[in-house]
Amino acid sequence: KKTYAQAAESAVSKSTVSKSAQNPEKTEKNTAHASIHRKSKISEVRVAETQNVHSVPEITKLVSINVKHAQKEMKFVNILCLSALIAKKNMHLAQKN
Repeated sequence: KKTYAQAAESAVSKSTVSKSAQNPEKTEKNTAHASIHRKSKISEVRVAETQNVHSVPEITKLVSINVKHAQKEMKFVNILCLSALIAKKNMHLAQKN
């Protein structure tokens, strides 16, 4: 038995093949568009599947945790960037001397 995600991906893939066969000049553009469309559809299906497994408050809590982790990672990246900038300035000063 196929999952919803597999069914969605299969349906989108089939429509992509038939469209590109009809219009070979636009194959690359259609493929890129279909890829985006496929990812969007699969994301929608995954959200639906997630909502079947978790309640909305659980999903909200998980998203909140993910946001907090992302904020910590951004702080770390900012510190790395500042450290790199300081190192660059120190190297520049050392070259002057």
